[in-house]
Amino acid sequence: MYNIIVGKFFLPIKLGFGIFQLKLITNCRWKGKNFMDADFIQKVGQIGVPVKDLERAIHFYKDQLNLPLLFNTDTMAFFECNGLRLLLSLPEKDEFANASSVIYFQVDQIKNTYEKFLRDGVTFIDEPHLVAKMGQTETWMTFFKDTEGNTHALMSEVHAQ
Repeated sequence: MYNIIVGKFFLPIKLGFGIFQLKLITNCRWKGKNFMDADFIQKVGQIGVPVKDLERAIHFYKDQLNLPLLFNTDTMAFFECNGLRLLLSLPEKDEFANASSVIYFQVDQIKNTYEKFLRDGVTFIDEPHLVAKMGQTETWMTFFKDTEGNTHALMSEVHAQ
């Protein structure tokens, strides 16, 4: 049994074919510290994605992925993704010019979203496919490239048929 803290929730996970259990906690402690204290990481607030051409990247994330653009400057653009900010930026130094981590965008209907994004010109590496099944839940994914060469994915968790 592993215990994971997600925001204000405590998620004990039993590996294998066990059942997920979720319950609200108000005072989680580890080594005498309260996880809700300011000196603990609370959540991921922003993810930075390096880009080579900011205008081209803004067009892709705004018009093809349909993410709301919060604002942009000459070197940065900020998008809203359900409480998480996505920062596109021209690298200030060469060591930041590498491809970003894979961002997994959660969607409800992966096949419909895949078809829409495909029609909108998103370049996919593969088609939606099953990657894991745990009990009655299936996890589906499909990977795509943004205009800057970064690999990202759509993911969907659905009830098994």
